[in-house]
Amino acid sequence: MLDTHRLKIFLTVSDLKSFSKAAKELYLTQPTISQHITALEDFLEIKLLDRTGKGVLLTREGKILYKYAKQITRLTNEALQSIELLKGKKTGDLKLGASTIPGEFILPKMLGKFKKDYPDIKISLKIADSQRIISDLLEHNIEIGVIGAKIPNLQISYTRFLEDKLIIAVPKSHKWWSHTGGISISELIKEPFILRENGSGTLISMSENFKKLKINKNELNVVSEVGSNTAIIQSIKAGLGISLVSEKALSEELKMKTLKKIPINDARFTRTFYIVRNKQSSSSPLSKAFFQSLIKIK
Repeated sequence: MLDTHRLKIFLTVSDLKSFSKAAKELYLTQPTISQHITALEDFLEIKLLDRTGKGVLLTREGKILYKYAKQITRLTNEALQSIELLKGKKTGDLKLGASTIPGEFILPKMLGKFKKDYPDIKISLKIADSQRIISDLLEHNIEIGVIGAKIPNLQISYTRFLEDKLIIAVPKSHKWWSHTGGISISELIKEPFILRENGSGTLISMSENFKKLKINKNELNVVSEVGSNTAIIQSIKAGLGISLVSEKALSEELKMKTLKKIPINDARFTRTFYIVRNKQSSSSPLSKAFFQSLIKIK
């Protein structure tokens, strides 16, 4: 019979592509990790993992087991959660994903409140771009995600969550700091502009807003592409350029007056955050409860 504990170790090694990282993640020694993988390979009479210069890679047989191991561990977790709830206990693992803005600026407070209601659960939150969060849902790495753009996929359900504004912010050294009014779109597209990387919800939302104004993002004077909102904010402060940034992400900078919000005349850039789930996956009791807690604050 397949040992679910060994399957969890196998999945951890596969995901981290390293025996040593898996040992640290699971609070086990590296020899113990190796022994469990060897025992699993001996039981199945196949080789599951190859050690290469790029780390640990799945063999063809390993890829097949990985797919089913994901389903087995997910269903095991759901079963244990359901039984514990019937016994009056609230335990289990809740795996979430979020794009940068909701992951860093919205969900932490909500997770703190949820943890008070379920003190014995373990919550993991992965922060990545919207495209990666969708991939993790499809691969059953997470149960629920919160992202900042709709990425078409028939397997994914989207529930509107919160609204946000994308605003222009400039540092004190910028010529617009002393503006009492707004700027025009023509002024905007002439300025050195910082873009988020492909796959981010911010870039997708920004492109959709520009499209409504019949502006192609290729018309922008792009000087840099960066991988996070934090990097954009620091680049703006350094005078590298301007950008459209989430108002939620800029709350501290605007409060401290290290950056200033500049209105755009006759244009309003908005975005919607969505709760995303995999339609083809059953929801664990914890994921259902967390979904309901998010819906309540809409």
